[in-house]
Amino acid sequence: MTFIDLDLETILSKLDTLDANRRPEWGSMSAQRMVEHMSEMMQMAIGIGDFKIVLPEEKIASMQRFLDTDKPMARGIEVEIAPKEATLKHDEL
Repeated sequence: MTFIDLDLETILSKLDTLDANRRPEWGSMSAQRMVEHMSEMMQMAIGIGDFKIVLPEEKIASMQRFLDTDKPMARGIEVEIAPKEATLKHDEL
């Protein structure tokens, strides 16, 4: 997996290349859904917003162990925190 530098200029230049009509190549999220998902995860990480735990309690420990590894996420995986049919928050990308 290739990572990008996490400076604001790089992130904004990558976001500028997104095409709302392009089909996903790796998963099932549209470009808009991925941006909204990443925005939600950033808000969660810095303590903004009211997020509910949606994983069953018995899965939390194993999910945390997975997130603490460098293992790649499986292609096309669906998880409770990123449902395929999630309602978009914005009208457009």
